[in-house]
Amino acid sequence: MICWRRLIVEKLKILIISGEYYSKEGGGIGKLVLDLRDGLIEKGHSTDVIHYCNIKKYENMNKFYKIQKNNFPIISSFLWSYRVKNHLRKILNKRRYDVVHCHMPTAMIYPLIHDKKIPLVITFHTTGTDFTNFIKISLENKKDLLCARRAHELITVSQKVRKELIHLGVEKEKVNYIPNGINLHQKKSFAKDRKILKRYNVEKNDIVFLYVGRINERKGLFYLIQALNRFSEKTKINFKAFIIGDGRYRKEMMRINNHPEKVFFPGFIDKDELTKYYSISDILVFPSLSESLPIVLLESMKHGLGIIASDIDGINDICNPSFSKLIPPKDIMSIYNALIELSENKDLLEKMKNNSRSEVKKFSMDKMIAKTEKVYKRAIGK
Repeated sequence: MICWRRLIVEKLKILIISGEYYSKEGGGIGKLVLDLRDGLIEKGHSTDVIHYCNIKKYENMNKFYKIQKNNFPIISSFLWSYRVKNHLRKILNKRRYDVVHCHMPTAMIYPLIHDKKIPLVITFHTTGTDFTNFIKISLENKKDLLCARRAHELITVSQKVRKELIHLGVEKEKVNYIPNGINLHQKKSFAKDRKILKRYNVEKNDIVFLYVGRINERKGLFYLIQALNRFSEKTKINFKAFIIGDGRYRKEMMRINNHPEKVFFPGFIDKDELTKYYSISDILVFPSLSESLPIVLLESMKHGLGIIASDIDGINDICNPSFSKLIPPKDIMSIYNALIELSENKDLLEKMKNNSRSEVKKFSMDKMIAKTEKVYKRAIGK
């Protein structure tokens, strides 16, 4: 039965549940959840978040519910499900929501949401076909798949994930493709940050390469570092490269880097400081082996960078030849050749930079939030 009273309410009470939030340990999903929450609040919606790490900067009239994180992956996954279930029970006994939006598997908490008769929306950032993460475990679990089928609406951030969910038996009409978005209203300067240039001795004629993301096996950094070693040793092109991020493979990647005077590892950098690195960079190099729809590509486009990236699902949902060079994954020589091509052809690179700034308008946060609101209202109307 349709609840017409709730349908006509313009401002919603929303609960977002996420396995990660924007932090040193988090990735693109965490940043997306933060931006989504802030955007929904700007639209007047009351938006609370249950998340898996600590953050203090954004604690205001809307509530954050922190779930303590464990550093052991298998234990962490189990404890997250157990703790979020107990936490959610307490929250739902105190507060009433119009919709619950999960960015995680939901088998353990689905009965609580179902019993309270709250519409459920689930975002699948991947089905896990290429990942070894909690969503892969989810879709191998019949209870989690059944939950996905029973959810009021589903959101996918890539076309591949949408097709896979439909193949797994999810009703086609309720699987909504909504690509990630970024805030295009934030002030941005294309002037190069002088302090960063001086700190790393970046010369006027240097080409600057950038990588941003977690430092783990899945990101393909081994192939990038080897390509940069070769680029430094086989060409006379002046360059600097920044590998920004953290992870358990950071020390190993630093060890195989033969040119620490040219290739730097600044570690994890907050988003305000990160803008300074975007400002001095020419090309984002993103050799990942599997992705959903990476926010870092959109941020790089926003700042007008050319892009070299793996030709894989998720990335090729965004990139086209007007501003990017797509290469096979796990291919050192392809990365090396792309670095040479864009470094030597300044006119091509400048054209790609201009096209980046233009193409990113298709992926605005405003568009993403407007589409998400429509999904919420459809879920409420069921």
